[in-house]
Amino acid sequence: MTHADEWSITYNQHFNAFVQSKIDDAVSEQRARAEAAEARADAAEDREAALVVEGQEKDALIAQLRARIAELEAQLPEASPFGPVAQVFPATAEGVAAAAAHFGVPADANKVLILATETRKLEQIHAQAGANDVLFFENRTAPYEYDVSQGPMAPGVAAYDGIDANGKITRAVRNADGSWSGAVRITNTGSRAWFGFTRTRRGIVGLGPDVKFAPSGTLVRPSFAVLQDNGQLPASERYQYRYDANGNRAGTINGCPVKLFEAEQDNTFFANFTLVGPDNDFGGMQYSGLSIKGNGLHQVKHVRFHGCWHGTQGVPNTETGALGFNFGTYLYENCDFIPVGPATSAVMTNNSLGGQMRNNRIPKVSNGLLTHWRPTGVHIMENIDLDGGIRSFNLEEIRPGFELRWTGGSFKVDTGRHHFGINPYVPGSNQPAFPKITLVDVEVSQDAWAYVNGGRPGLDLNAYQGSTSDPIGIRKSDQRHVNDGVAQPVNCVPDVRWAT
Repeated sequence: MTHADEWSITYNQHFNAFVQSKIDDAVSEQRARAEAAEARADAAEDREAALVVEGQEKDALIAQLRARIAELEAQLPEASPFGPVAQVFPATAEGVAAAAAHFGVPADANKVLILATETRKLEQIHAQAGANDVLFFENRTAPYEYDVSQGPMAPGVAAYDGIDANGKITRAVRNADGSWSGAVRITNTGSRAWFGFTRTRRGIVGLGPDVKFAPSGTLVRPSFAVLQDNGQLPASERYQYRYDANGNRAGTINGCPVKLFEAEQDNTFFANFTLVGPDNDFGGMQYSGLSIKGNGLHQVKHVRFHGCWHGTQGVPNTETGALGFNFGTYLYENCDFIPVGPATSAVMTNNSLGGQMRNNRIPKVSNGLLTHWRPTGVHIMENIDLDGGIRSFNLEEIRPGFELRWTGGSFKVDTGRHHFGINPYVPGSNQPAFPKITLVDVEVSQDAWAYVNGGRPGLDLNAYQGSTSDPIGIRKSDQRHVNDGVAQPVNCVPDVRWAT
């Protein structure tokens, strides 16, 4: 074999080896690519599967959360029906019309828009408004203000008798030099209000939930004292007098005369705002919130009375109320009463011909009750939650024809105290008025009483039907009259003796 042959064989061997290595490399690369592609496919499949699992887990979690939300929502109380509504009505003619329709403003009222840019105090606004005007206040966060710095106004009154630290009267005297001694002075600036800070026109409506009325300025005045019902005082010391600018007596002060807002005309209408009282309670002077006097139907709806009345005892001259009606008939509904500090009766009616209260909550106050004084006619209560302390409801000097019909809600007092305080006699006589009282499906606190003044006859305490916390909740309609000479209070809470 020649060298050429040997070289040729060696070359071919190397060449074949080289080619084979390239083939092996190509195969390995292809295999690696295939394996990588397969790995990617597996990974993609794994990711897809993982996403499916993740999606299923998310769906399951969302379903659980939705179920829990529904469970919690079912446990939540309904939205509060008390006080201003959440809706904001536009400050336009259309918005005023919508609000008037929503709250039921009387069609014959003149509707006047007050814009959020208003800077006048309330008494200025009311003084320039017409008698038939219902003022619609645009929604804003800053309060609309009533001025208290000058004290309550009273046209024709220059002063009234003061009260000393012992609760005794200090008679006002106008001295020769024009100064006064022993007096509480009245500063009049042309106000129409009678011992008030502003006298409204026919009414007020807020166009949104933030509309509120609050005091501006500061005032410190002495408190009133229990005088008229104080049997320890001689008759000559039971009344404070008011005086004209010359120092002449101009009349007596009967009860606490001071109020933040007063309305004195027929068929008034108030809705959808918050009335706020002063932080300092005027240094001790008692005052009421909104006092309404006039004939016709007076309506108050969705108003929050927040710390806007201050009283110390449930008798004159220290008894006050957040809301008061004098004469006519009434409707107040969806109102909220929030006492701040010492407060007496939340709502009082005087000489009322009847009315309705619906969907209100009336909380316990430091000393006072719900009061009807000299009422007649039918008074309807629906879904009223009334929480009293020593007494919840006062019916005083009842006139013939009075009937109270209460359906739904709750009626609570402290243990051993009085649900009702009743004087069922025609004013100025000893003749019984025979008032009728019916409660149906009212949750009544146990171990409490109805007190009938003197234990004399005249009360028809009727029908605590289903009005009990007892699960059975059905009680016999009972025509129970108080016999003459009975010394003990009449138990007016359902018990086994009343059960059917």
